[in-house]
Amino acid sequence: MHGTKLCKMAFRLVADGQGESGQVAIQREASLRARWLGRQLREMREQKGLTLKDVASYAQRDASSLSRMEAGIHPARTPEVLAYLAVCEIHDDRRREALVQLAIETRETGWWDEFPDFLGSLIDRIWLESRAIEIRSFDAIVIPGSLQTRQYAEAVIQAAGFDTPKEHMDLQLEARMQRKERMEANEALHIDVVMDESVLHRLVGGRETMIEQLDHLLERADHPKMTIRVLPWSAGAPAAADGAFDLIRLEHPYPSGVAYVPSAADARFVEGEWDVERMEAQFRRLVSAALEPEQSKLLISEVRRKLVK
Repeated sequence: MHGTKLCKMAFRLVADGQGESGQVAIQREASLRARWLGRQLREMREQKGLTLKDVASYAQRDASSLSRMEAGIHPARTPEVLAYLAVCEIHDDRRREALVQLAIETRETGWWDEFPDFLGSLIDRIWLESRAIEIRSFDAIVIPGSLQTRQYAEAVIQAAGFDTPKEHMDLQLEARMQRKERMEANEALHIDVVMDESVLHRLVGGRETMIEQLDHLLERADHPKMTIRVLPWSAGAPAAADGAFDLIRLEHPYPSGVAYVPSAADARFVEGEWDVERMEAQFRRLVSAALEPEQSKLLISEVRRKLVK
C-alpha cells in the first residue's frame, strides 16, 4: 500500500476524539526540532538574565506563547528567533545562522512528515539522519535498520508488534524502507556499524529471508561509505552491555553530536556533551574488540554458507 494512503488511514486510527461537529481532532506531539530550538532559546535567555516578560515586551508577544515556544509545543518562527538573538545580544554569526536555520527546519516538511506521530521517535530519528554526515551504530539483537532488507524488516516489526494493528505495522515498514533508501542514496553519509555475532545466527523471518539478508550485508560491505564490523562471541561482554545505540554526527549549522538509544517503550535522544562523549568512547571500545571489515565479511559468508546447506 502506498505510504500516503497508509498515512491517511493512520491519522484516522490515532484520532484522539471527536468534537460535537463530528470532526476528528489529531494531537501532534512536539517534534525534536521544535524542542531542540526552544531549549536553546530558553538557555540563551537565562544566560542573559532575562525573564519571559522581558523577551515578550521586546518581541511584542504574549509571555505564555513564548513559554510554549521554549517548551517546543509551539515551533518558533524566524522573526521570533531573531527577536531572541537581538534582545540577548547574540552577535556570533555561526550561532545566529544555526538558530535561524533550525527555525526554518521546524516548519519545513520532508517526506517523513507524511507519516503520523504514533511512529514516535522514528520520525525525529529520520530527520536527524537526513542532516547527518556520519552514523555509528551498535546492535546486539537484530541487523541494524539501515541494512535491513524489506522481508527482514517486516519480520522484525511483526515480532515486536504482536499487539499492534496491521495498519500501524504497514506504516512502520513503509517508513523504515523509505528511510533506508534515502540513507543509501546519500553520498555524503558514512555509516560505521558494529553488530554482535548473534544477529547473524538469529533466524529472523526464516532461512530464505536470512540468506537474502546476509547477501545484502555482503553487498553493502563493499560500499566505500559503509564499514561493517562483527563483534565475535570470543570478545566476551561488549563495552555497550546495555544494548543498541546510534551516534549521529550532524552537518553545520546543527549541534555536532546526538545519540539515539532505542527501547521497548520508544526511544530517547542523548544530547549532553558528556553523555555523548561517553557513548563515543563505548563505540571506540566496541570497534577495537570487533573483527576488521574483511574478517567480518568472511564470518558473514561462513554463516551464509551454513544456512544454504
